[in-house]
Amino acid sequence: KIAEQYKDKKFMYVDTFVDAPNIASLIFKEQEAGYLAGYAAALQSKTGKVGFIGGTKIPPVERFGIGFVQGAKAAKSDIKIMYNYSGTFSDTNKGKTLAATMYDSGADVIFVAAGNTGNGVISEAKERGNLDMSKDGEIKHWVVGVDKDQYEEGIFKGKDKNGKEYQKSVILTSAVKRIDVAVTQVLDAIKAGKFEGGTAKVFTIKEDGVGLPAENPNLSSDINNKIKEVVESLKSGKATVAPE
Repeated sequence: KIAEQYKDKKFMYVDTFVDAPNIASLIFKEQEAGYLAGYAAALQSKTGKVGFIGGTKIPPVERFGIGFVQGAKAAKSDIKIMYNYSGTFSDTNKGKTLAATMYDSGADVIFVAAGNTGNGVISEAKERGNLDMSKDGEIKHWVVGVDKDQYEEGIFKGKDKNGKEYQKSVILTSAVKRIDVAVTQVLDAIKAGKFEGGTAKVFTIKEDGVGLPAENPNLSSDINNKIKEVVESLKSGKATVAPE
């Protein structure tokens, strides 16, 4: 509606295609980032069970979830996957409850793509992380973040079973959507006088439009190396993620 009112202005619209001459639509292959998240989660899991919690069933969230399942199964064919939608992006309590149910059912890694609802999942993982550290000295309940690197949001502090102070993060890794890459590309096009409205620009792993963070402190070097191999397979087309 706004773009119609200001036809002499240029707009960017994220996650949805809008057929308008002054709007550049930025679409991401979230399923590729989800695939990497699933691969990492399955390799990390010690229980053989992982979980996905989405917000509402909108295409970007569905693509994250679909990719997650494919990646987890590619890493471990016998992995068990719990799959749930919260139906909301703003209910932290619901996120916390859903996470508690999944953890209690044996999942030790949960990928959440649910906005503020995801903060509830992280909160639940932090509480369990404190118990894990005091009892076993290691984190046993992980979260995979979404859209951006959420490592900092997963940080919690406490004392371990020996009374030693620690600072850890429950964020195993994050399925990142590089909106900065997409926006910069369109701004460069505007600067060069080559703005293309009415088109969908699709950003994939090949353009570094999606992926995992550059640094993943909670992933072992072995898992990090395997993820790098998977990234190269996706970039070369040797491995693919549906929907294409």
